[in-house]
Amino acid sequence: MSFINAIFLFGLGAALLPVLFHLVRRVQAKQVRFSSLMFLKMTPKEVVRRRRIKDWLLMAIRSLLLLLLALIFARPFIPDESIPFFAAEEAESVVILVDNSFSMQYGDLFEQARAAALGIVDAAGPDDELAIVAFSDEPRPLTALGTDKSLHRGVLASALEPTYRPTDFFRPIQLAGELLAEARHDARRIVLISDMQQSGWGGAFDNWKLAQGVGFEVIALGEAGRENTFIGGLAVATRRVEGEVVNRFDSRVGAR
Repeated sequence: MSFINAIFLFGLGAALLPVLFHLVRRVQAKQVRFSSLMFLKMTPKEVVRRRRIKDWLLMAIRSLLLLLLALIFARPFIPDESIPFFAAEEAESVVILVDNSFSMQYGDLFEQARAAALGIVDAAGPDDELAIVAFSDEPRPLTALGTDKSLHRGVLASALEPTYRPTDFFRPIQLAGELLAEARHDARRIVLISDMQQSGWGGAFDNWKLAQGVGFEVIALGEAGRENTFIGGLAVATRRVEGEVVNRFDSRVGAR
């Protein structure tokens, strides 16, 4: 617990005043001699006992009031990080890498990627800063690190489009690390949304690693066994059928 005006804590000593007054009054009690007690009414012991209890309760209430006044003026508060079950989540900086290479045009992979990125934006806290980067073989930053969720949603809805380029993961991840180097928050994370084409993982990763403390999360899209499917060969055969030229395409599909 901390206090905004800690100087008022010295007022806690005032809570001892009612105790002192109570003790002093008992010490200063005097005996008065009477010539005759025949006209005095004897007080029952139960009444004396009840009065003594009331005096102690009154003393405790007075002390408690002075104690509360001192605490109110001191303005105590409990920092959020000191409450284990109610502490606010730590704000973080997140770079979202969205794959828009040619392979993402298979089925509804690209729409899945867009929806996953929107889900991350919607789940972000008010102080979280996000950046969106579209990539194929080269990264293209769409937004800088910022807390404006409406901007990120608008970019994902309008500026994010698929391309016909191949996949390369090194440059996008490297760029994300560079962006997070300038982030405001200590909690930093990279989220990679892709169909995870194996051909995109080159040898450039052998002598490179992310900065310490940067988290890395992968959202892999696509059906099992299809994420690394590629066209390994294409043949075109031309022949004439009833005087017309007909082209026949034969493709060879492989998987990595």
